[in-house]
Amino acid sequence: MTSCRKESLTLIDEMDTEDPQPIDGAFFKGVVTSRTGVVSDAVVEIYQHEKLIDIVNTDANGAFNTLGVDLDTMSHVTFAVKHTDFNIRAKRVSGNSKKQDLGKISLSKDQIYPTEQTYLNNPGSDELVVVSGYVNNTSGLPALADVLIIYDITEVAPFTYEVEGDGVSTDENGYYEFLLPKNQEFFYYVQQSLCTPKILTTDQERIFGGAFPVEKIGPFQSNVTLPTLNNAQTNVIGIEEQEVGFIAFGLQCDGNNVKNGKLEGRLTKGSQTFNINMAAVSGFFFYGQTFCIKQENLNATWKLEFTITDFENVQKSVPYSFDITTATQELGFLSVCNETLTEKPFVYWSVGATPYYYEVNEGVIDNTGTLISSATTSTSSGNLKFTIPGYTSGNNKIKNFTFNGNLVGQFYSFAQKPSDDLTITYLPTSDPKIVKGKFTGDLNNTSTNVSFPVNGVFLVKLP
Repeated sequence: MTSCRKESLTLIDEMDTEDPQPIDGAFFKGVVTSRTGVVSDAVVEIYQHEKLIDIVNTDANGAFNTLGVDLDTMSHVTFAVKHTDFNIRAKRVSGNSKKQDLGKISLSKDQIYPTEQTYLNNPGSDELVVVSGYVNNTSGLPALADVLIIYDITEVAPFTYEVEGDGVSTDENGYYEFLLPKNQEFFYYVQQSLCTPKILTTDQERIFGGAFPVEKIGPFQSNVTLPTLNNAQTNVIGIEEQEVGFIAFGLQCDGNNVKNGKLEGRLTKGSQTFNINMAAVSGFFFYGQTFCIKQENLNATWKLEFTITDFENVQKSVPYSFDITTATQELGFLSVCNETLTEKPFVYWSVGATPYYYEVNEGVIDNTGTLISSATTSTSSGNLKFTIPGYTSGNNKIKNFTFNGNLVGQFYSFAQKPSDDLTITYLPTSDPKIVKGKFTGDLNNTSTNVSFPVNGVFLVKLP
């Protein structure tokens, strides 16, 4: 069966719509990001014709655009991105295209080196130019690197500097970009990060007290692209930086803190092991370090194994072991009163916070009454000599205290000078064949006229 309903069909008119209206002037869009993701609520100042034209904010996705901002297509446009948690970043683009995607504008929490950006008081100034470039590895692929371009270096205090300029990291295309003053000569420095350390620029001049090798570039009259650096190392895939740290207090037999000692041991994370050797500072050990960790070890627990030595009392702790889960983990108070450090004669001294400890051979007293700590020296055991003139008459000044650390695999050498004053305090012993004492004083650096405190203990065994 079939049936139908006798009605007429009425056509419904479609809604009237307006044709899209073209955007007047230039239009831009972009996304503000950081290493941890997009940055919302960032302030984007828009400059053209050397004036601040408008201000927009990034949305929850870090996105912004210039819809509704009156920009012409005959002049460059500068975007100054600001956020309370990050450093300012300025990006300048040509306005000769009606629609442009700026892509990602990356912010950083800390500049590579502290700089003053007073030249960015007006990011839209025509007295600024874009300085950009690329960093590739030897295969021509983009490389991650840190780029520093600075000028006007002022030493405000010894080894303390104020500079102008900026530091940025290359993006995923190996690209970097700065907005810098015209007619200015710059210092240019490019390096790769901790896990693949390498300086990529040439050693043309030294800055910051000779610490940093830099190239000179500029002055520039207009935007410039620097020659591509093609000497970067291939970024290691699966390697990440991780920080680990701890605080420990070493206790002497009498319960006081170990002041002249060292902590020595190793940190292990999965298949990777890192050695630790540090001096006691103000009675406690504070350690913090960043390491390059392989992908397969990232989730492994940090294992710490170490002993603490008390040089002043010639004592050593039992081996300690801890799991470290934070960058500032407190290990508490640890006894350093478990075993005698050595049964042999020894001398220990510290310069500043660095300890030096060596066993010595059998000592002698010569026919002038001079105590010689070691009759012979050895390049393998670190034995050394120091003499105390007039020992039998109670002289309390050390003379001829010499040591060459290169003989025992260290990088410390010392030869006492007439201006150095090392005073001895003898300690009582029950054995007349044992001479024991403390010494303190100052070592004078004649090149800088700066004195360093030194203190130590010694035990000499006579034949």
